[in-house]
Amino acid sequence: MACGTAVACSSTEVIGSAESVGATPRTDSAPSDAQAAGPASSVTAKPADPRCDDRIKATRDVPKAMIAKNLLYGVGEGDVWFIAAEGGRWGERVEKSGAVYRGKFPLWVDGAKSPEVTVRGVAGTQGAGVASAAPTAEGLPGPLPMGIEIPASGCWEVTAIGTAGTARITVHIGR
Repeated sequence: MACGTAVACSSTEVIGSAESVGATPRTDSAPSDAQAAGPASSVTAKPADPRCDDRIKATRDVPKAMIAKNLLYGVGEGDVWFIAAEGGRWGERVEKSGAVYRGKFPLWVDGAKSPEVTVRGVAGTQGAGVASAAPTAEGLPGPLPMGIEIPASGCWEVTAIGTAGTARITVHIGR
């Protein structure tokens, strides 16, 4: 994912990594449930291909409704955002489950309609994965729990297209 694609990058920072020298450290209250969930497993292989950089690059410039729910970091724009944890890599949220890989990637939707979400192989990885949302009783707008299923290791792009915005992340799964 790079700035200038369909991702807001106005105040983007790589949170909690060596690359974030000068980034503002988080000093606010305890993380929300979505933020506290953090990594789902220990799949942490470094991407061999520089085109598959899955470092979490989040911004604090998120919708005010997210901030009101103590969701202070996100990746996206307009009405759809991946809720980001501090630091790490998106691939750390994925674990092997039988023949596939599964991960939880909650979204924030700032509208009444669920976004269209796709999972596709990129940077030499072929194929497609599956995304499934599980709306809460609170409905939308608000947090939208979402899981993805990926068929194999490699480099995967997860894209959520809302009514007025797009959120895109790269997920690397090591071999």
